[in-house]
Amino acid sequence: MLCDFRSRLTAEQILNHKWMKYYSTELKKNDIILELNIEGLNNYSNSKKFRKAVLTFIASRLKEDEIQILKDIFVEMDLNNDGYLTLEEFKIACSKIQQLDVNIEELFNSIDNDKSGVINYTEFLAATIDKQIYLKEEKLLQAFKCFDQDKSGKISVKEVANIIKVESDDDFENIEEELKNIDLNGDGEIDYSEFCAMMGKKMISRKSLKYEKILNN
Repeated sequence: MLCDFRSRLTAEQILNHKWMKYYSTELKKNDIILELNIEGLNNYSNSKKFRKAVLTFIASRLKEDEIQILKDIFVEMDLNNDGYLTLEEFKIACSKIQQLDVNIEELFNSIDNDKSGVINYTEFLAATIDKQIYLKEEKLLQAFKCFDQDKSGKISVKEVANIIKVESDDDFENIEEELKNIDLNGDGEIDYSEFCAMMGKKMISRKSLKYEKILNN
């Protein structure tokens, strides 16, 4: 028998029903996690230590309006609200993304830079920050100046090793080899145009000279 129309819920009552609110909330959670940029995560995981350190520096100085979506994603992934992502929490979030063809555990370990066994908020931001944000001129200049500790306008192997706290000879040699691949003119140091090229920003020579002057002032 059909239900008496007088006992049926109104549209407003349906929308405000606890079950509707529950499923609506769950859908929103899934939607926000779908905003996770897996391609960006993969690019980060394949990056060398110097590039990761630069992204970490930039991530630690982002403004609230630049990271709102990433903040919302992190909060939804952080199931126990402790401010960290465990491997299990990371797997649960990634399981909601269809056609995900990556090794989740390897991806997790590549983001966990301090090898603490969890991903902290800054590590998450460094791995997920949008390219359009970290390639902004002011971000790159600020990061370059941080690594250029002696204010020479160039970054040396020792300066990089000092900032990322290299402790062993093997790690130092790895950084040295990494910078050799970035050092396009072979002078043994990284200038601003080479730094930008490493980050994925192309610079014409005239513009490069302009910023070399800024850095040397």
